[in-house]
Amino acid sequence: MNTSFFNRSHKPALDVRMPSAATALATALLADAITDIAVVSRELSLSDAMVERIRRAEDCL
Repeated sequence: MNTSFFNRSHKPALDVRMPSAATALATALLADAITDIAVVSRELSLSDAMVERIRRAEDCL
């Protein structure tokens, strides 16, 4: 019986590219969403108070 599968002493190499790829994807998606929010808020002619609420919400992200 091959027990190498159950041998936990071997640790796989850490892939350091994954966090940066995930960060890049999240940054791109967030930037796209913020751009869409800005366009829609201008098209809807939102009040200054509503635009300020949107800016504060974006800052939290």
